[in-house]
Amino acid sequence: NLFTAHPEARALFEGTDMKSQRVALIGMIDAAVQNVDNADVLVPTLEALGVRHAGYGCIEVHYDFVGEALILTLSQGLGEAFTPDVKAAWVAVYGVIKSVMYKAQQTPEGKRKFAAYQERQAAKAAKCSSCTCNYVVIGVVAVVAAIGVYKLVKKN
Repeated sequence: NLFTAHPEARALFEGTDMKSQRVALIGMIDAAVQNVDNADVLVPTLEALGVRHAGYGCIEVHYDFVGEALILTLSQGLGEAFTPDVKAAWVAVYGVIKSVMYKAQQTPEGKRKFAAYQERQAAKAAKCSSCTCNYVVIGVVAVVAAIGVYKLVKKN
C-alpha cells in the first residue's frame, strides 16, 4: 500500500531486505501497542528508532505516508472489524509513534545523522554525474534506433 500510494517512498528502501523490514515494522508496532501505557519503555525505544531513521533520510511527510498505508492495510485486513473506534485507536497509537520518532530526529544526534545522509546522497549524485552512465544510456538508445532503422530499410 505504501509504494502504491507513494512510489517515491521506494527510494528510501533502496538496498533494504523488505521481508526483514516488514518483520521489524510489525515488531515496532506490536511493541508500541504493548507498551502504550508504559512510556518508560516505549519512548526511549521510539526515540532511538527516530534517530536511526534520520540517518535513512526520513522526513516528516514519510511518517504520514507510512501512517496512511498502515491504516489502509488494517482496514483491508480487518474488514468489518475495522470500526470507527478501532480506526481511532490505531490512528492515536500511530500518532504517538510518529510524534516521538520525529521529535527525536530534531535532536542534535538526529540532525547529525540526517546531515550525514544528505552528504552521502550528494556524493552519490556527484559521482554519477561525473561517470559515464549517461553515455552508456545514449549509446544503447543509439544502437536500438540503428537496428530499428536497419530493419525498416531492409523490409522496404
